[in-house]
Amino acid sequence: MKLKLVVLKFSLLYLFYGALVGSYYAIWQNEFISIGFGVETLAGIMAIQTLISTIIEIPSGVIADRIGHKRTVIIGLVLHMIAFIPPSISGTYTALCFAILTLGGAGAFLNGALQSWTAEVQEDAMGGLKTSSFIKWDQIQRIGMILGSLSIPFIIGIVDTHHQLPWMIFFVLAFILTIISLNVPHEKTRKQHHSLIETWKFSSLVVIFRSRTLLWIFLGIFIFGIADGIVSATFWPKIRQLGINQVAYFGFIQTSLSLSRLIGLQIWKKISWIEQPFVPGISLAISSLFFFLFAVSSQPLIAITWWLIRIVIVSIYFTAIDVMLLRFESTKLLRATVLSVAAVVTSLGIIFSTTVISLLSKNSSLINTFCIFGAIFTFISGLVFLASNNKKKSDN
Repeated sequence: MKLKLVVLKFSLLYLFYGALVGSYYAIWQNEFISIGFGVETLAGIMAIQTLISTIIEIPSGVIADRIGHKRTVIIGLVLHMIAFIPPSISGTYTALCFAILTLGGAGAFLNGALQSWTAEVQEDAMGGLKTSSFIKWDQIQRIGMILGSLSIPFIIGIVDTHHQLPWMIFFVLAFILTIISLNVPHEKTRKQHHSLIETWKFSSLVVIFRSRTLLWIFLGIFIFGIADGIVSATFWPKIRQLGINQVAYFGFIQTSLSLSRLIGLQIWKKISWIEQPFVPGISLAISSLFFFLFAVSSQPLIAITWWLIRIVIVSIYFTAIDVMLLRFESTKLLRATVLSVAAVVTSLGIIFSTTVISLLSKNSSLINTFCIFGAIFTFISGLVFLASNNKKKSDN
């Protein structure tokens, strides 16, 4: 009974967090676009937000491994609440920028800590980590994102008459998440024998450079980060370029994206070789083909279809990579830090691509070209992940 209660609390945590992310991310982009800013402004703000997240990421992982993952998650949620306060009071451009940039730092506190917290509670209860179990948490978060996405047209309608109210709703959601987190158990206490400075040196230098496998994994993550930055900065402008400009469709498209990932995860969960290390590389390599088809499509329905198929295929990548890093024996005491390093590597790739797009995208005809490069970088990252399997054999 106790285990079922813990699972229920974690489920609520992932569900509400998914709903929060699924709604506010699309809302702030729409607000910027609606007041006349283009893709270069969006890309520039994303680059700054990602830079803030990158700076905070590794220190937040170190803090999580020192003070506990649950405490760090709560810090991140409190920062979310702080971020939502200014736009809840004033609908100005400055307040909106404050919220978006603060959320970059707030998210950093959750990235490694939430998954490490989940992993260790799961280990305590079940005696091990399974990709299929993490898929379940990811699916619950996707369901939350779908619920958040379904609310987008309604929230955008509110924005037209009351700019502050949606951010008040987001504040309440963050508050509810904080209350839930306070009632979920801590991970099992583990005595740690190294100081904060020793943890920093050990996690950021020794662990990474001792293992050729980790080096190749982080290289693959960086290259995929470049592709992911291209996705973030060009997907919605590409959709608008195809003639889909009605607000009502945005929530539908966002919902379809989350639903496709949910379906993809369910398919992957049924496959017996889901635990194999080649899965991330294969999924990225194949998905790059559909990224390319999306880039060259001129018909809205066909383009979106290719994109949804891509998401179904690539859906396993994020979960599989996290589980792969969480399983490393040499980093068990530093799980949050290692996941934070992975997030930093991803962010560096995103910063690179979004900065380039911000500088070059004033010519809207380049959007398709950027998408094609996104497909190429996705394919290359898949090959790098496949190469990391050979390095793992040589490490052993």
